[in-house]
Amino acid sequence: MNYDRLNDSDKPVTLNVGGHIYTTAFSTLTRYPDSTLGVLFSGQKSAMLDERGNYFLDRDGEIFRYVLNYLRTGQLSLPSKFPNFDLLCAEAEYYQIPGFGVALAKYRAGLGNICVILDVSPEGSSLGVFGARNLLEETLGTTSGKFRSQYYSDCVVKAVEIFDKLTARGFILQGATATSSETEESGLNQQQTWTFCRSCYT
Repeated sequence: MNYDRLNDSDKPVTLNVGGHIYTTAFSTLTRYPDSTLGVLFSGQKSAMLDERGNYFLDRDGEIFRYVLNYLRTGQLSLPSKFPNFDLLCAEAEYYQIPGFGVALAKYRAGLGNICVILDVSPEGSSLGVFGARNLLEETLGTTSGKFRSQYYSDCVVKAVEIFDKLTARGFILQGATATSSETEESGLNQQQTWTFCRSCYT
């Protein structure tokens, strides 16, 4: 298929993701231009086709439904006691969709875990810690988990302090993701997320 003919944002596109077939709008796949799918369907990278002419992605096809739903709605929607959270986090890192990793981290924080999120932009850096209020107070001695500085190094030092406190309280690093995006208006923006758990979610 010629990318030049996909100018209509409502043009349907059919994907074969690990053997699972999905159909969605071109605008959905290109909603975040710097994401893996945004780059692929903007024509910056060549696409692989299957024998039926569908775009082929060699990724987990069952998990992709949650990625696609996030692209469509901007919200994370998972069934209760979702069993493949770590796999979804790995897919989120691959697809590099802005906000997706943070949504996953905050969701996991609601399961009795603590998530640390570091944002870096030309305007400065900020560090956010998310979790239940009583858990933050127990582990960090505060219910306010926000720290901002003009300097990236200050946030890194603060993050290391938080990591040490969490480790001392019996938390272990369960997962980490990183995303980056760049626009003419705001320049390069990076986001790193670490998830710590004391009793890992299953």
